[in-house]
Amino acid sequence: MNEEIRNSTSSSKEDGELVKAFQAGEKTAFDALVLRNKDKLYNLCYWFLGDRQEANDSAQDVFIKVFRSLKKFRFESAFSTWLYRIAANTCKNRL
Repeated sequence: MNEEIRNSTSSSKEDGELVKAFQAGEKTAFDALVLRNKDKLYNLCYWFLGDRQEANDSAQDVFIKVFRSLKKFRFESAFSTWLYRIAANTCKNRL
């Protein structure tokens, strides 16, 4: 694992700080966001779908959508709220 990513995830950096870093061009900040949120996101997808493979696929789709949209994130809500809403919508579309 990249040393910079490890430092980002082990430090007390908040998701919002990582989002700002990504928006400023720090690509490793997205990796840190994924590492911090992947388990919770997978669990949410599994709760919706009840199937491990579908949950994995959905979680991957969510992170792709987040990566494509993160530059436009406006901090009108917490990053986690935004992430979970994308996940919920993605899972509902799979049902």
